[in-house]
Amino acid sequence: MNTVYIHIGLHKTGTTSLQKFCKENAQFLENRGVKYYTPTFWRSHCNANEVAALILRKGIWSGYTESISQLKGSEQQREEEFLFIVQKHVHDFLRGSHNDNVFISGEHMSLMRTREEARRLKEILTQAGHVPHIILVLRELEDWWKSYCNQIRQKERSCCKDYNSMAYIEDSSWLKDIDALIECIKSTFDNVTVLEYGDNIIPEIFATVGVEIDGVGTQFFLNRRASRAAIVILPIRKKLAKFYNKYISDSFIGRIKRKLIKKSIS
Repeated sequence: MNTVYIHIGLHKTGTTSLQKFCKENAQFLENRGVKYYTPTFWRSHCNANEVAALILRKGIWSGYTESISQLKGSEQQREEEFLFIVQKHVHDFLRGSHNDNVFISGEHMSLMRTREEARRLKEILTQAGHVPHIILVLRELEDWWKSYCNQIRQKERSCCKDYNSMAYIEDSSWLKDIDALIECIKSTFDNVTVLEYGDNIIPEIFATVGVEIDGVGTQFFLNRRASRAAIVILPIRKKLAKFYNKYISDSFIGRIKRKLIKKSIS
């Protein structure tokens, strides 16, 4: 029976570098019996954060709702269709990989803190008969929290006051309760590997998968602090997305765009 390896982060532990490596070396991995998951939406991205949308409790991460304007209907209808498409894609991808191991990487999955979320993830991953194996990368808490907060600040112009949000970075934030994450994972999955973040984290992850990557280029891609211009542009982009959803999504252009996108993912 083959294995589906799920790398869930944490954020700020080399996830971008790992995902770019996987995307650029997908054929190398497949030649060694490991298929790297490719997302349905945001194909230019290298991560599987769309899978996190299937399991996370409401209010944790809502950023994906602004990225599904190609779908038709109200916000609720677009979200329901988005989740349906992602779940079908995961199902089809796993079914089509029954002779291979699968590697999935999405750091937003590390936002789960409950057994119910972990159970939903397990149900999704075992639907094609694969054995799930969770890979979690940890970092010294104070150092990780400082890096994570910097990332959130560069994306948000004002501090988030919603306690349940992944952007809530006050001292009382639930995000710092890493023990709850570890507990819900270990109580749900039989195979869990916990690694410590360091310079060799990518080779260590693939050693867990059973793939030797010595001689294959690995480069760390830094998520640098956003420029002042990027911070100014961010709210403008959000307003344009809302304008599109309200006035263009149901227009002739919007319908044609949706048909082209649905055709590309069918």
